[in-house]
Amino acid sequence: MAAYALFILVLLPATMFAHMLGGGLVYFAGTAAAAFVLGRYRTAPISILLVSFIGAAILVMPNFPAMGGKSVVAVPIGFLGSQAGALLWVSLRWRPDRTAKTRSTLAQSWMVGLFGVGALCIIATLPIGFALLSGKPDAVRMLWVYPAYVAGGLSAASFYWLLQGIAQRPVGRYLIGVLGGFCMYAAMGPVVALARGEPISTGEIAMIGLVAGCLVGPPVAMSWNDTFSA
Repeated sequence: MAAYALFILVLLPATMFAHMLGGGLVYFAGTAAAAFVLGRYRTAPISILLVSFIGAAILVMPNFPAMGGKSVVAVPIGFLGSQAGALLWVSLRWRPDRTAKTRSTLAQSWMVGLFGVGALCIIATLPIGFALLSGKPDAVRMLWVYPAYVAGGLSAASFYWLLQGIAQRPVGRYLIGVLGGFCMYAAMGPVVALARGEPISTGEIAMIGLVAGCLVGPPVAMSWNDTFSA
């Protein structure tokens, strides 16, 4: 939250202070108040996604050019604020698991990652199979989905293995979710570009992976075990 305020004061014109700082204050205060009322109890992972979307609606969407925004820099700053609110929500609702956890080996982490990849591949097989049977010219390119899933899953599992020492802390679990989500979505970026016959833009893929990872990764990471269970 401090970084969010600092970026506003340094990078944005004074005419935007009222909206960005005031909107941030309302968003952060509302998030903290809701967390205080609900207390440290079972928290549905979907609530993290909801808090992120509320933050995006207040701090990000009004800054898009199509919505009348006058500063492109305000969009990533607003997104930073929305994620600061989501992390605030996670931290205030966090109830640490007091049960000691055995550190996983890299092989065990990869096995879990590949299990998730297998589920995603099964889901992806149906639309890809229909596309192949219908003779669509771009269907063959979509077969790259499978190695992309494997690469993303193994990368995400590797990050978990490296950071599992802080996995029982809210910031640690949140960071693991963001990095894992980034790996999965960034790995899918080239496949989407190939399917559309478009050139692969590394910067665009990285941006999409980061945004999607921040929104989707933490809720998935928080649901891995019973950290929030009663």
